[in-house]
Amino acid sequence: MRFHESPRVIFSLILAFGLTAATGAQAHDERWDPAGRFYFGLDVGAEYVDLAGIQGTVAGPFGLLDELGETDETFWTESIGAVLGFADGAGLSLPDPIGENARIELRGRYTRGDSDSSADILGSLAGQFSPADPTVVASIACLCIFQARASQETDLRTWNLDLLYRTDVELVDGVVVTPLVGVTYTNFRLQNEFTLLATDLVAPEFVVSKLRDDTTGHYGGLALGADLRARPMGFLEFSLGLRTDLMGVRSTMQSELDEMGIELGSESDGETDFAARVTTSLGVTLTAGPVELGLEGYANWLSYTPYARHPLSGTDDVSHIDEGDMWGAGWRASLTLYFP
Repeated sequence: MRFHESPRVIFSLILAFGLTAATGAQAHDERWDPAGRFYFGLDVGAEYVDLAGIQGTVAGPFGLLDELGETDETFWTESIGAVLGFADGAGLSLPDPIGENARIELRGRYTRGDSDSSADILGSLAGQFSPADPTVVASIACLCIFQARASQETDLRTWNLDLLYRTDVELVDGVVVTPLVGVTYTNFRLQNEFTLLATDLVAPEFVVSKLRDDTTGHYGGLALGADLRARPMGFLEFSLGLRTDLMGVRSTMQSELDEMGIELGSESDGETDFAARVTTSLGVTLTAGPVELGLEGYANWLSYTPYARHPLSGTDDVSHIDEGDMWGAGWRASLTLYFP
């Protein structure tokens, strides 16, 4: 198949799909038969994420306060995943009204990433945190200290679990579409710590104030998607995928402020919302008997991610949950083993 012939190929795929639906299955293509009934796979990867930046510090020279100390919006995460599946190549165990090689898969993934940043502050009133509850009077953090540093640390962790049904619908020789349907669950946890350190030359460096927040989201819902897969040879496969998850979300937040080790205030919040997640992928797989090696690049978008919004003045609301979206792009390398 030549790429410059893609318009004719797309037309022929659509036509072939219509003929398949009208007349039933085409002649069986053995190159798609699973290498075993049960399979187990592991993968590792990395993803570059783009979150909402979170503000937690105010500072300014000579009492003129201004926003300072936003968390990093973009950073790298690392992931590890596993899949346990059952393939019904003979068509005897799983219902498969539209295709063949029906499969049930249980997939899990753990992702973690962190980032930190800092900014120096100069002035007679070097800096402060607004309290989690602005009715609590937060003292100026560095009276008579002319140099300080505000630092921000972010930790992101996600756990994902899928239970999916997949099958292969042959379009033309060597090309199948693989629809999927299932249920999905994601646990999203975002933690931030804002620290204000006195760095005046006339005194040793010490921690003056800390503001911490911990936000968790529980996502659950329906997964729908399909992969377009081409196998020009029995050992080589290319795939193009699209998946959409439609989920309800329950999120909670806890924030705490302390100064010199003494708690000044804390707040908690919770809300229920809806989220959509869209993922596109492009991959290549090499097969040698019961072993598959895969490499995949992907991009995704999550419409709702919870985070803590902190007051930056005494007239603001208390710390509470706010929302933003999250973009990501990354890669995964996988190894899958098939068993009789």
